[in-house]
Amino acid sequence: MGSGVALVAVGGLVQVLQPPAVPPDAGSVPSASLSSRGTSAEIGARTRAKPVAPTRVVLPGVTARVVKASVSRGALDVPENVNEIGWWTGGAGVTSPSGTIVLAGHVDSLRQGLGAFAALRDVPVGAKVRLTNGNRSRSFVVTGRRSYPKSTGLPSSLYAQNVGLRLVLITCTGVFDPVKRSYEDNLVVYAAPA
Repeated sequence: MGSGVALVAVGGLVQVLQPPAVPPDAGSVPSASLSSRGTSAEIGARTRAKPVAPTRVVLPGVTARVVKASVSRGALDVPENVNEIGWWTGGAGVTSPSGTIVLAGHVDSLRQGLGAFAALRDVPVGAKVRLTNGNRSRSFVVTGRRSYPKSTGLPSSLYAQNVGLRLVLITCTGVFDPVKRSYEDNLVVYAAPA
C-alpha cells in the first residue's frame, strides 16, 4: 500500500486500512536546495508545520461547519452531527503548500435527516469549493468524481501528502443496505486549487 493511508467509510465511520506509524510528511525538500533555504532541521520543521484546519466549506448546495476528525480505533471519527464535516487532522490544511486535504461527511441519517454532503453527488465538475478559517481561505475547482465499492476500500494514494495540493471530499453513495445500515459505495469528489 505504500506510505499512504487508506480510509473506507463504513456506516458513519471511515475505517483506516494500514494506518501509518507516523503522520506522512507534507512533502520533502530536495537536498540540493538545503543550503539556500536553511538547515535540514529548519526545513523539516517548516515542511511539517501544523496545518491550518478549515472551519467552513462552501460549494454548490453545501455550506457546512468543519471540525477536526482524527483516527481512533482504526476509523476516522466523522462528526456525529450530520450537518458538520470532518477534516482529517493527518492531512494538509487551508494554508498548506502541498498534500491532500481530506474532508468526510454524512449523506444522511435516519434520526437527523439529510447530511451536509447529501448534495455532493450533484456537484458538477468545474464547480468552485471554498475552505476558510477566519481570514484565511483557499479556493478549489472540482476536477472529477469517482465511486469506490466499500468492499474494496479506497486507494491509499487518495491520502498521499507528498503530492501537489489537492482537496478530496468523501461521503457515502450507492444502494443502501438496510441490514448493514450502510451504503454500498463511497463517493469521492476531487478538487484542485483554483
